Amino acid sequence: MRFSADCSFQIGAQHLRSGLPCQDYALAGTTKDGRAYGIVSDGCSSGRRTDIGARVICLEAEETITFDFVAGKNHFVDRFLTFEDMLATRLSLIATQDRIHFSLEGDGVIAVSCDDDSMTMFCFEWEGNRPCYPVYETDGFNKFLGTFPEGSTPFSMETRTFMGTREVYGSIISVVPQLKYTTHIETHHVKAAAIFSDGVTQIDGIPWYDAVRQLMHFKSTEGDFVKRRLNRFLTEVRKTGRGHIDDIAMAAVMIRRDP
Repeated sequence: MRFSADCSFQIGAQHLRSGLPCQDYALAGTTKDGRAYGIVSDGCSSGRRTDIGARVICLEAEETITFDFVAGKNHFVDRFLTFEDMLATRLSLIATQDRIHFSLEGDGVIAVSCDDDSMTMFCFEWEGNRPCYPVYETDGFNKFLGTFPEGSTPFSMETRTFMGTREVYGSIISVVPQLKYTTHIETHHVKAAAIFSDGVTQIDGIPWYDAVRQLMHFKSTEGDFVKRRLNRFLTEVRKTGRGHIDDIAMAAVMIRRDP
């Protein structure tokens, strides 16, 4: 079993039009011990320098996964970045020979395609577009949870499953807030796994699940396969609409089995 990993991120129409930087970021790669990973972060538009914060969050997550720590990094963060700079989500996937582990802090989409031509995807959203950013952990999430009425369920998960082009399952549930959502699946039947920022839910004229299905249709699995796929997809959607309204980021791992 071999892994290929790649990622891509693109500035959205709103930020491009207003002269703001892209506040999404993504990383992907393989480790020395044979694992593969993808990381995505989406900076809050109402924050401060969250384009930098999103990059820092991805780099910190990558260091944790690869055990490649950089001395002096925390000194830089403490000196130059503020709480408002770090208002950004964190999604990650780690593929091993046995399992694929997913972690989500904030909002976004997780998707898995399998050898039987099925694809399952999960879209996570917070009420009022107020996701639970990892930085809120600094006060035990107290301030963040205090913004919602007691007993409310501001966190929702929408699930869609397709068999080829036919949808076979769909549901939306609101649940008690998941400050950090984690899950895993066995690797042996998986063809590809991907994570997306919530920008994939804001493609003009295209439901989020159709956008994910198209983006998971990789024509090649080597090199910059995610970058090529995202570029082609965004070129096509701009022909029939406004394209991607928000910044978008994705990371994917392809799994190949030796004959």
